[in-house]
Amino acid sequence: MTLRSAVFDAGGREVAAAEVDDRVCDCCPTDVAVTGAGPLVAYRDRSDQEVRDIHLARATPSGWRALGPAAEDGWVIRGCPVNGPAVAVDGDDVVVAWYTEAAGQRRVRMSRRGAADAGPGEAIDIDREDVLGRVDVAVLPGGAAVVSWLGAVDGGGASLLLARVDANGTVGAPLPVAEVEASRPTGFPRIVRHGDGVLVAWTQWRDGVSRVVTAWIPAADFPGATAG
Repeated sequence: MTLRSAVFDAGGREVAAAEVDDRVCDCCPTDVAVTGAGPLVAYRDRSDQEVRDIHLARATPSGWRALGPAAEDGWVIRGCPVNGPAVAVDGDDVVVAWYTEAAGQRRVRMSRRGAADAGPGEAIDIDREDVLGRVDVAVLPGGAAVVSWLGAVDGGGASLLLARVDANGTVGAPLPVAEVEASRPTGFPRIVRHGDGVLVAWTQWRDGVSRVVTAWIPAADFPGATAG
């Protein structure tokens, strides 16, 4: 499976197309954020040895430039986990979140780099307690990040969780937002910065009916993290 890009003008006409990576994970979603230096894409790579870590690439005037891994987890898996990464930017600050089972341990992780072209930042474990992944990430005013993910709960369901990660790497306690189905129709919940908090959207199944639910979480509601 390859990862490709296309550019369309305001009239909807395709004006450019390019290959980003010639070998990537088969089904994992990708994510894109726009930096001052151009669009930045995060995706799950696939090496010849079946290492499927999260990689980054940036669009340049001369084509896509590979930036290497967000972190070298070394997760070897011979099938797609259908669990892609998320990326968010705030000025030159680039934050990436993802799911991994490297070394046989389920984890949600995050890394931060001072610029798109900087080397991999230190990976931080956000949660390693019965996580299902399906992450997203946003950056708050002041530099703190918010990561969302699904965690397994008793009875086969899942909990939509959020955590604030301060600019110094301090991870706050998980904040439960909603109980959801753990099955694939739940999809990937999404978060975006809105004011001094985050807007959360997720799919809720009830009595055979699917609907999209939203909630706004102010920054003050996140527990356990320090100021800044």
